Amino acid sequence: MQDYKRVVSYIHAYDDSGKSKNVGFAKLEARNGLAKLNLQISGQRAQEGRVFSVYLLHIEEDSRGIKIGECRVLQGRINAEIKFGTDNI
Repeated sequence: MQDYKRVVSYIHAYDDSGKSKNVGFAKLEARNGLAKLNLQISGQRAQEGRVFSVYLLHIEEDSRGIKIGECRVLQGRINAEIKFGTDNI
């Protein structure tokens, strides 16, 4: 596979004592200048209908976020697929 990269990160809920449980994952796949981010997060009933902006965060001396899209909470879950070019990341 030419120029193929894939990263999976698990998403956890936190309470006062720290990390409590796994609530989802984010999978980023990039190939030939195009990227696809899949987000799956559960347990968001209190946020029903809310729209969230999705950013890639680059942490260095001057941390900055690059907005790549938006997702909405439906039936207590976020299931989103965001496609974008890799030229600016």
